[in-house]
Amino acid sequence: MSNEIYMPDEQALLEAWFDGKSLTIAQEELLAEQGFDHECQPYTRLDAWVGAFAVRDIQQRLPNCGICREDGVLLTRPIQRNRRSKKVAGAVRFLFRINWADSGPGFSWPADYHLVWLPGFERWVLTYSADSPDAMGYCDFALGWVGPQDDWRAQFNGWEQSPWAYVWLAGLVSEEQAMAWRHEAWDGHEELAEVVADEESGAENDDAGAA
Repeated sequence: MSNEIYMPDEQALLEAWFDGKSLTIAQEELLAEQGFDHECQPYTRLDAWVGAFAVRDIQQRLPNCGICREDGVLLTRPIQRNRRSKKVAGAVRFLFRINWADSGPGFSWPADYHLVWLPGFERWVLTYSADSPDAMGYCDFALGWVGPQDDWRAQFNGWEQSPWAYVWLAGLVSEEQAMAWRHEAWDGHEELAEVVADEESGAENDDAGAA
């Protein structure tokens, strides 16, 4: 059924992603033609393509940043003008937004997480959307069926990525749940260990004062 919904090239790329197949030379060239022409470890170019394809219809809601220049405002998120076919317009569920850090006044690093239903394949896809391609080379990625904490843990193990700072906006996932996932992903990280130690010390002082 899915081959009646998607264009042939879209169908082939989505099947390759869902099934974990290696891309053909023609598909590699197709990705490059569409601007997915450089690697983005630990993700793949196909992860980036599927992520961008999945969130194409909600681009106006995704994190973006405007940089003022003499010739106008430059947006850090490139907007895809062609929308997906109405047949492909599946349900979208906003999970939550985090901020990786505030690296300067008015300069943050937000990222959104969504679940996007792809009809025909009958599966929900977990997506990650940043406000610019500065960190990974692309704004959007499809993370598959892992939880976001699995992706964060992989970043911590891979290159000692520091924890994100805070939940910016809660959706289907509450702030408490997102923070619990954060602790799970960065278990053993020095920064979180210090926070836990401070919390335990504070609790001990409260107990002593009550006694």
